[in-house]
Amino acid sequence: MKNLKTFKCAFWLGFKIESNWTDPFLFAIYSLIRPLSSLLIIIFVYIVGALSGYSNPDYATYMVLGNAFFIFAAQAIYGSIWMVHDDREHYQIIKYVYVSPSNFYIYYVGRGAFAFLLSSSISSLITIFVGVMFLGVKIDFLKIDYLFFILNFLISLIGLISLSMILASIGFFTTRTMWSLSEGLAGLFFLFCGILFKPEQFPYPLQIFSYMLPLTYWVSLFRNSLLGLRIESLMNEFIISLGYTIFLLLFSIILFKYSLRIAKKKGIIDAILTF
Repeated sequence: MKNLKTFKCAFWLGFKIESNWTDPFLFAIYSLIRPLSSLLIIIFVYIVGALSGYSNPDYATYMVLGNAFFIFAAQAIYGSIWMVHDDREHYQIIKYVYVSPSNFYIYYVGRGAFAFLLSSSISSLITIFVGVMFLGVKIDFLKIDYLFFILNFLISLIGLISLSMILASIGFFTTRTMWSLSEGLAGLFFLFCGILFKPEQFPYPLQIFSYMLPLTYWVSLFRNSLLGLRIESLMNEFIISLGYTIFLLLFSIILFKYSLRIAKKKGIIDAILTF
């Protein structure tokens, strides 16, 4: 019960910070408009391909659905870094949260939950909607196994939240290197995890590297379950995805506690480390 209360309070705080304390209606309009700007990149790539005589609806479907899922991954990577930075450097409240009786791990899960779940979900739905309406994305909504899709999506979200907490753990005792880490990791995932290019299209050593990344399986299951493939044909990917999620969840809890202990030992939990 105490952890649930911590989550709810942190979720509300995350909403207020994410919306910059503005009117909820204005923030709702902003949330609808923001993903359209990122869609321009996809539309531009598609138009250039069409003008070059390479118009492939299957590839458009692959690219749009990959980007729709990557919105969650990008939020997990960038949001975790900003949470620690905001609490420690900007609002300078991290020491008050730390000495409070709330669970610090649950606090940061709740702190990022609003942007991760609601804001990213809206952006992802708009991306899919524009893809279906204007880019020829083919989704038969009657063929989707919604139970499998929801189960797989929840497993992927837990994995991404765990990844987010791993990065937040590193953020406790790092400064400007956080930005390089988040940018590099986001670029790495975007290039090698099947967002724009299939893993089979890479040279052989890079194919192995692509299949070693958990996001490759989460994106593939998200895309294929929306395209109507059943769990029987995706069982291997599903088991690997579940294994990665369990590993990352346990590792994030251990690393979070270890990082806090190191930061406390060095006396830098609430230290202003940037300038």
